[in-house]
Amino acid sequence: MSREIRMPALGQVSDELLIVRWLKNEGDTVKLGEPLLEIETDKATLEVEAAEAGILLQITKQEGETVEVGTVIAVVGKPGEKIQSKKIEAVQAAAAPVAVSQAIIGAPGKVLAVPTARLLARENGIEIAQISGTGPNGLIEKRDVQAIIDQKREVKITPVARQMAREHNIDIAQVNGSGPNGRIEKRDLESLIQPVSPPSPLVGEGLGVRGKDQEGDIPVPKHRQIIAQRLTQSVTTIPQIRLTMTANMSQPRAMLTTQRAAGLLKLSYTHLILRAVAAALRAYPRMNTLWINDGPRLRPLQRADVGLAIASEDNLLVATIPEPDRTSLTQLVRSTDEAVERGRRGTLSQIDLNPASITVSNLGMYGVDDFEAIVDPSQTAILAVGRIAEQVIVVDGGIRVAPLMNLSLTVDHRVADGALAAQFLGRIRDELERSEV
Repeated sequence: MSREIRMPALGQVSDELLIVRWLKNEGDTVKLGEPLLEIETDKATLEVEAAEAGILLQITKQEGETVEVGTVIAVVGKPGEKIQSKKIEAVQAAAAPVAVSQAIIGAPGKVLAVPTARLLARENGIEIAQISGTGPNGLIEKRDVQAIIDQKREVKITPVARQMAREHNIDIAQVNGSGPNGRIEKRDLESLIQPVSPPSPLVGEGLGVRGKDQEGDIPVPKHRQIIAQRLTQSVTTIPQIRLTMTANMSQPRAMLTTQRAAGLLKLSYTHLILRAVAAALRAYPRMNTLWINDGPRLRPLQRADVGLAIASEDNLLVATIPEPDRTSLTQLVRSTDEAVERGRRGTLSQIDLNPASITVSNLGMYGVDDFEAIVDPSQTAILAVGRIAEQVIVVDGGIRVAPLMNLSLTVDHRVADGALAAQFLGRIRDELERSEV
């Protein structure tokens, strides 16, 4: 029996994704977990792995199409198997029993609609009762509302461009798209957001005109544009506070020495920091919360996952490490190493993009004592870690030398105030200083 492949949810990224390229053709054999297509999110371009195995019978969404999460994008099955028509599928879906939650039903007598559809309709001044739902039993889904909006505005736009328009309060109905069929793309928004540099008043021999290409100029790669966009968004839209503490790393150093002698050679301070941060998130769940602009709302996360900043030549990526405090040290080392390798290859998986409220950025291996990191727009905090240096400290009235490390926490002030951030950072320090297996 044929099976559907749907556009997966990708954690923190938008629920509208652009299909960039199919890596398989109709008729090809698809193995479970192998790369199936490339998509573009509001963060980056990444590969989506096949959630079903078999022969790729049909591709229902083509390259260049913007697709909502949960939409059927392909069908797989056995060789020569026939695909049911959309009409038959619709009849079966309508006849199938549907479990409708109270959140969908709403008050008695109201039409069936998912919460995101109601919110989108309300934000755009659309009467929900006038919309025909395409879901089971006529359930109105978000895509039904979006279809009405697109019909009114007659706008086609990529996810990245839509996100940029929202961030800069640009009416997309007034933008002329340069993409296929008039689709608005990132470059169309950039021309409106970034002002053209005026000519330099100093024009003479050896001096050109600012803003024009000069010999030796290098076009900015796409990944650097994405990094620039997100960092600019962070510093211009998120009020951030920074706190610093110093951790005594005597106990972590002793632990590493013991574990490495026992054979866990790849265990590093970064692994211990990841564990400490996860434990602190459980102690202070408010810090494991995301700010959602729509509403606005706060979204508590159920898992204490932690992001890890990965540097690779000219790129910077963040991979989510699943619950570092609840896995063995051996498993933590393995999963972290694998995530770092994927990041350096530029092939992060869907698991690597799971939501996390905080990222750890460790520059201690480069001899950095202390630095200030910028919060990712989709997170609440970032922990900047410096090098471990031998310093003189006072203990019980006496002087001794100890390995100290600076921890610098930058926090979205909308989510947490200074007192909470200070307690959270103190818990990270305490967890580190008493590191144990």
